[in-house]
Amino acid sequence: MKKILGVAAAMIATLLAVALSAPAAQAYPSPVFDISVSQQVVVGGHTFVGHAHASVRCHDWTLTFLEQSAHGPGKTFNHRFDTPVVQTKTTYPMHARCVYSVDAGATGSSPRAADQTWTGTVPITLLPQKSHGQAAPANSAGAGGGLLPNTGGPSFWILIAAIVLIIGGGGAVLRSRRRSAGPPA
Repeated sequence: MKKILGVAAAMIATLLAVALSAPAAQAYPSPVFDISVSQQVVVGGHTFVGHAHASVRCHDWTLTFLEQSAHGPGKTFNHRFDTPVVQTKTTYPMHARCVYSVDAGATGSSPRAADQTWTGTVPITLLPQKSHGQAAPANSAGAGGGLLPNTGGPSFWILIAAIVLIIGGGGAVLRSRRRSAGPPA
């Protein structure tokens, strides 16, 4: 019995030592950043919206596309960008930058850590406008991010017919099993 108690005490002491000696970095997970755009393929002359999100509060979000730049604080930041008219398919980057700091301690008594910076990039592809001077509609396949063409036919009626056939087939199987089983004995 003394051996079991000794082993249990040693295990508890080991667990406490491991838990108390764990580095503080495990208490603060690495920040997560995400940038996206409303449309990654845009007809030149139209607009798109850049979205930025972080798991930490950014002192300064900066979103930049060509010569346009927008700033703001917070965990999320959005900005609408204008695109130039292009003659050929062209790709430009939208850059995002977050300046943030992580507290060194959870109690608030520790000094704040130095500012850190995260950066990311999303490519934006610009398409030329149609040759007769009008832009392609936003939902056309050439503009990207639009609706897909309806090439599947009237699928609703096919679904109804399939359900009726399945129910009819199931009824036929049940009826044939009852006939083959014969009358109860």
